[in-house]
Amino acid sequence: MKREKTSDTVQQIPQECIVRIPPWVWFLLSLLAGLGLHRIVPLGFMPPEAGSIFGWVIVGLGMAILALSERQFARHRTSHDNRGITSALITTGPFRLSRNPVYLGLMIMLVGLAVTFNVLWLLISMPLAFLVIQFHVVPKEEACLQQLFPNTYTGYQSSVRRWL
Repeated sequence: MKREKTSDTVQQIPQECIVRIPPWVWFLLSLLAGLGLHRIVPLGFMPPEAGSIFGWVIVGLGMAILALSERQFARHRTSHDNRGITSALITTGPFRLSRNPVYLGLMIMLVGLAVTFNVLWLLISMPLAFLVIQFHVVPKEEACLQQLFPNTYTGYQSSVRRWL
């Protein structure tokens, strides 16, 4: 277990909660891979300029989900960093609809960027980030939340879907 000091108390971070590579890195790698591959072998999927405005709307939706999620972290005074102490189980705002709105917002933003810039490689590389999040990151986070909030997390988990 890693020890972390927050205010005047020392709290334990269970070992199963620690994810070595921050989840946002997987989304960044997906973005860079998609753009890099597009630079080498341009691969579009729509008529040029067809999706620009629509794509930015999708990016904006993803950003809005991220902003609303971050607002809930601040409101509940808990860490949004999965390497930090989770001091509250958030069930309000976008967390009422999805247990993982931050990751959902990042995926929506990647889709929006793919549409905006007509980059099929982004859509092709995005599932790698999703699979890492789905099968490596989220199970660790769920185990941690179950351990930290044994009386409430099970009910939350059964009433709110993982994604949508």
